[in-house]
Amino acid sequence: MIVKPHLIKVYAILLMVAIGVGLYIHSLRSDFNQFIAMLERVMPGYNLSSEVIGRELIVASTFAVEHVSGSEYRDPINSRATSFVSQYDGSGLPPLTLLFVTRESGLEYWEIEFQGCSPGECDIDFDREQFEQIDEFTWASFTRPPGRYVETELILEEEINGTQYRAFINLLLLEGGEVIDYSVVVSFEARNLVESFIARIADGNGRPIVHSHIVTRNLALEFAG
Repeated sequence: MIVKPHLIKVYAILLMVAIGVGLYIHSLRSDFNQFIAMLERVMPGYNLSSEVIGRELIVASTFAVEHVSGSEYRDPINSRATSFVSQYDGSGLPPLTLLFVTRESGLEYWEIEFQGCSPGECDIDFDREQFEQIDEFTWASFTRPPGRYVETELILEEEINGTQYRAFINLLLLEGGEVIDYSVVVSFEARNLVESFIARIADGNGRPIVHSHIVTRNLALEFAG
């Protein structure tokens, strides 16, 4: 088969474009990875610490369980607690105060002082007498503002090849400053038309800022006690 000269030129141009696009994408990814490497030095393992936030880290020892997989609100409170705790049989749970809501006989709120469980030992049958009924105000203070709120902290800012990268920690806090959970997010201005289009849609306010979620961890369910 004989390929015509003008087709050879077309193929060569397409190949050059493909190579150029590939190198451009690789460059963008390399810049992002460079910033991530810097972030990992500031926050090793993405683990939250007093050094990272610049103040004492207090982990919440009370957790309000708003949703339980495999359980309905009308289920008895001991059944809901069993369903919730059993989800952590593989990892274990620390000792903490757990709050629940049920609609078994009207809207009711409950509290239990959970003693924690080790991996493989979280399939527990709770006794109804272990629970104490609490009021809606107490429940709300652990589930809604002003009882809890989100605080955002900038932990790293760096310009790489003309793009400003920023890393933030979003802390979900109780009123006393105890941390329930946190997420790490990297943001940067869109570097091309595709990123800009996607970012403007995702942002909701039409801004060409890319937000890249890195990690979310629930401290109350991992390290309380």
